[in-house]
Amino acid sequence: MGGKKKPTLTQLAKQLSRQAQKGAKRAKREKKVTSGEPRTARVIPPDPRDQNVIKQLQSMKVITPYIVA
Repeated sequence: MGGKKKPTLTQLAKQLSRQAQKGAKRAKREKKVTSGEPRTARVIPPDPRDQNVIKQLQSMKVITPYIVA
């Protein structure tokens, strides 16, 4: 029953260096992500009492939520 062969010393060294590089990249990404404050999407609806909005709505034959948005 053979099993998996053990890696050589050079292969182990390469593997460790790759893992260290990945860890450094992940740390940089985490710093970038955590440094900024989370932003929320802000939607400012038009004022329904505004005369321009009222004129636009009156000119429409059919008013749907898609059209109003």
